Amino acid sequence: MTIELYTLGGFQEIGRNMTLIKYKNESIVLDLGLHLDNYIPLINETQESKFISIDELLNSGSVPDIRRVQNLLDTVKAIIPSHAHLDHVGAIPFLGKLFKNATIIATPYTIAVLKELKRDISPDTKFRIKVSKPNSKIIVSKNFKVHFIASSHSVPHTVFIVVETPEGNIVYANDYKIDFSPIVGDKPNLKRLAKFRNPELLIIDSLYANRLGKTPSESVARAMLKDVLTESNALSSAIFVTTFSSHIARLKSLVELSKKIRRQPIFIGRSLFKYIKAAESINLVKFSSKYKLIRFNRQLVRILKRVEKNKKHYLIICTGHQGEPNSILSRIVFNDMFNFTRKDTVIFSSNIIPNEENMRNRERLRVSLENKNVNIYEDVHVSGHASRQDHRELLELLLPKRVIPAHSTPENSIVFKDFVEKNFKKIKVITASEGDAYQI
Repeated sequence: MTIELYTLGGFQEIGRNMTLIKYKNESIVLDLGLHLDNYIPLINETQESKFISIDELLNSGSVPDIRRVQNLLDTVKAIIPSHAHLDHVGAIPFLGKLFKNATIIATPYTIAVLKELKRDISPDTKFRIKVSKPNSKIIVSKNFKVHFIASSHSVPHTVFIVVETPEGNIVYANDYKIDFSPIVGDKPNLKRLAKFRNPELLIIDSLYANRLGKTPSESVARAMLKDVLTESNALSSAIFVTTFSSHIARLKSLVELSKKIRRQPIFIGRSLFKYIKAAESINLVKFSSKYKLIRFNRQLVRILKRVEKNKKHYLIICTGHQGEPNSILSRIVFNDMFNFTRKDTVIFSSNIIPNEENMRNRERLRVSLENKNVNIYEDVHVSGHASRQDHRELLELLLPKRVIPAHSTPENSIVFKDFVEKNFKKIKVITASEGDAYQI
């Protein structure tokens, strides 16, 4: 018998990650995510995710096209997301019910976020859920054992997934970086991962295959934030910070640094609310009870007026780092909801997710802030994705027989392929696309 592999999303594109692995009469699914660039316009039109039909999601390219494997859905024994980002877990509340025999298996924070998503999208749908910590082993079925091995990324409880079958192992490293100084969570357990050397296949995050060197630790981002916040605090005026809502380590740093500069942190935004509550529900973090968490629009005007009266007492942490038109920061800026002055500071603790719409939105926001004479800091951030040296480390550790670049553009998949073929001549590189099928 051979292992069958179906690359259904996240190959030659960034988003809607999904890989189906079949052996004999059983299958498992790794990741089941959204394509956010396609999904967000649907939300803007309907305003309510729960009213979007599966056909709309499929036809818009917002979710993996499971119609390609319609005859295999009942063979799926488990849906196993690698971490809590929406492009890896966000389609489960919509599509999970179609996998009638599947259990959702994930790490504690991933499950906590999934429950928050499900509450909004499909509150009445019942899922079988199994929580398994990083560095654990799960017997899924007769033909599949799965190992969760601690990794590092920009969201807690991200894992390398090792799929053990009677015909060999598959390692799933999507997304990851190698950070031995994480702010939240475990260090990458490379010693345990090395026990699965020479797998039949490695599926690997190749988003930044074109970046030389190693992706910096999250501790570097914390140090950058400390410098910028200390400098901005000296102005005794308003400070706004915007970052990824799911980046609990970054939010933890902001809470702790706010105490050092004697400001009260105020979180504003529904997505921030969801991710923070998910983290606190499993005691992953315990932010001070003194912080404020603003979820509803009606609270926004009132809290901004309070900040305007005592600017030096608060640190505003809000959504909007991509310049999204409906985000909190964009609404504050474009609707003149806050009286900005030349002493006020806006910090983008993030990078721009590279697509034309994001770049256009962010530039529009930046220009508007400049017109208000605000102090702007951009790219106070380190990535959660591996760079070239991280790829080299993982490849040397595992020496897989085959490798598939994932979570990447076609251009960077080619860069990754060239790098592997030049430096690891015995490894076969497969550049898969959406809807491909392979025998391993």
